[in-house]
This record gives sequence, structure tokens and C-alpha cells, in this order.
Amino acid sequence: QAQRLVRQFFIEIALFVGLVFWAVPVSLLQAWCSVARLQQLFGFRLAPNLTRSYLYTLLTLYLPVVALLGLLEALPVLLRRLAKRYEGIKFESGLQMLTMQRYWRFQLATIVVTVLSGSMSDSLRAILDNPPSVLWQLGQTLPNVSVYFLVTVLTSGLVVAPIRLLRLPLLARLACRKLMRWVRCTMRHRVRPLARSGLATMSGDFLESPDHAADLSALLLVLLVCVAYATITPLVLPAGLLFFVIKWFVLAVQYLYVHVPCFDSGGGFLYLLW
Repeated sequence: QAQRLVRQFFIEIALFVGLVFWAVPVSLLQAWCSVARLQQLFGFRLAPNLTRSYLYTLLTLYLPVVALLGLLEALPVLLRRLAKRYEGIKFESGLQMLTMQRYWRFQLATIVVTVLSGSMSDSLRAILDNPPSVLWQLGQTLPNVSVYFLVTVLTSGLVVAPIRLLRLPLLARLACRKLMRWVRCTMRHRVRPLARSGLATMSGDFLESPDHAADLSALLLVLLVCVAYATITPLVLPAGLLFFVIKWFVLAVQYLYVHVPCFDSGGGFLYLLW
């Protein structure tokens, strides 16, 4: 118990430092994931007619959003592994609730960093020159980030949510296991068929437990964006409605036909939500 508390203390310190410096990866993603920056990195140039097309506009809008959503999708996996393998948390309910708490902090930090980097950086000099005008400057610049959040909500509903039905992490894990088994058989010069060697051990991998931490955190993030920008950008409300409708169908399919619950939190997630 003492060792677990010490490890939890160090994990909390590391996560606090990560939250403080969370602006670095988020800002780098927004700066580097652009068509112009990719052209400089890889040394290619688009045709002049493509730079004035709708495809170029879509790529300019969606590349930073997709990169940020990819980072947010990978973050709960890392937090879960830290809590399970380093802290030694064995209960699945406690593991997911702790992952959700920590993941929610990074989501809030992402929203704050996005707003500050997209609006405050443009008017920071004006605020420093005239501090009493800080409210007016914020009122003029904060709505500029609403388009970014609108694209984020639409991408989460139209792209990220349906892709979850493909169960890509499971497919990647099974493919890696199959590849490792083939490498071992090749190295040992075995001739036995691979199809018979691992079906019994891999059959249990298809029974996944629902990931409440990632699912509920995604719902909370979109709800927070819709509530915050409802009066500034009313178009975010239909986008949020579309997201929740698509997410409802996706979660219904997953929780009814795909996931197999292996734990009961006793309503503990409700206290985290409300």
C-alpha cells in the first residue's frame, strides 16, 4: 500500500508537469499539421488550381483537427497503462474512473490551450498596451476559434465515432500477434500451420470490456464545447446534435452487440459526471 501511494504521488507530479507543458504538443500539432508546412517538409508543391479548390480548404481545416483528435485518442491508452502497470491498480472500475479523471484534465487543458493560442496570441500585445481593454479584446477574438471547434465536433461525429466500429486497436493487436507467431515459426523452422496455432488463445481477445473512460470523456468534451459556444456560434448546436445522434447509434451497437461488461462500478461514474 505504501509503495502504491508513492507511485501514485510521482504519477500525479508527472501528470501535473504534463498539464503545464501540454501547450507544447497541441501548439506544435496546430502549427505543423498544415498543407503549407507539409510542402516545406517533404519538398512538394501543389498545382495552383488545387490551392484554390475546396479540397485544399478542407485539408487546411481538417488536418490540425484530425491530428489533435488522434492525440486525444491515444492519451487514455497511455493513462490506463500507467495506472495499471506502474501504480498497480487491479480493479477495472477503479482503473477506468481514475483514467477518466486524468483524461478529463487533459481535455480541459486542450480547450484552454486551443482558445489561448488561437485568440489571445493575436491580441496579447494590445492587452499589454491597454490592460483595461482585456474584456473587449477577448470579445473580439474568442469567436475566431469557434470554427475550429465546429470542425472538431463534426469530425468527432462523422469520422472518429464510426471508425470506432472497426475496432482498429483489436485488429492491430491481433495482426501483431499473428506476425510475431509467424516470425517465431520461421526462426525455428517449424512447418505447422499458423491457422491452428493460436485460435484458442485469440478467441478471448474478441470479448472487450466497454471503455467508459474514453466514451464518457468524448461526450463531455462535445457537451462543454456546445455549451460554451452556443451563444457565440449557434451553428455548433446542430453539429453537436448530429454528433450525439451518431454517437448514440455507435454506442448502442457497441454496448449491445460488441462489448461484454466484466465489472460493475456501482454507479461510481455518475458521481464523476455530475
